[in-house]
Amino acid sequence: MKVLVLGDIIIDKYIYGTSERISPEAPVPVVKYLHEVETLGGAGLVYENLKSLGVDVTLYETEQPRSIKTRIICDGHYITRIDDDEDANSNAVLSNVLCSDFSEYDYVILSDYDKGVLDNAKQIIAHINSQGSKVIVDPKRYAHNYQDAWLVKPNNSEYTKFEFIDWQGNIITTDAGHSVHATIDNIEYTIPVEQVEVSDVTGAGDCFLAAFVYGLTKEYTYEKCLQLAVKGSTEAVTHVGTYTL
Repeated sequence: MKVLVLGDIIIDKYIYGTSERISPEAPVPVVKYLHEVETLGGAGLVYENLKSLGVDVTLYETEQPRSIKTRIICDGHYITRIDDDEDANSNAVLSNVLCSDFSEYDYVILSDYDKGVLDNAKQIIAHINSQGSKVIVDPKRYAHNYQDAWLVKPNNSEYTKFEFIDWQGNIITTDAGHSVHATIDNIEYTIPVEQVEVSDVTGAGDCFLAAFVYGLTKEYTYEKCLQLAVKGSTEAVTHVGTYTL
């Protein structure tokens, strides 16, 4: 099976350092620079995870600016994050999508981080559906924007805030550290989540989604796909920084 990931690609940048003193200018640590790491986040992290898991996956390149999230890690502690957000030209993205053929893909993942790529999500979904692919959405806006998607995956706060309570199709709802609830093909599932020491929640949802879709490509039962997804996100949060399964 073939998978396409389309959405907001984010650059996750980590600056690592150490500190031995407090600044005389303000009550903050003086961080001595050690090294830095850049990884793909957002849609890029979903893609990297699927690729690492051996899935035949393609990342849809939009040639749009990418937001950069820079995190300062001092002696293993998360000090602060600096966001340099860049919004995509949503109309240019839509124009390119409407000219694209998606018929070779079994699943198309829309990874929405509200940075512009998926501002026209409803039209994008309609176009992909017309070519026979199943659309899976990681949402960041109101439910009506994802009309006719095969499946949506809001977290608990998004479920309420973006009015997914009235969603009529397939849905997975995550709630950090608590059971995952899903309704797929009119069957309800509740998957328990193992309690672990959390180091960093960055990208946990992307790892969840990638592990779930990996299971779909293996034609596992939906229950097993959900169990794999929970294992994937649980593993991700035990590591500092963006993690690839």
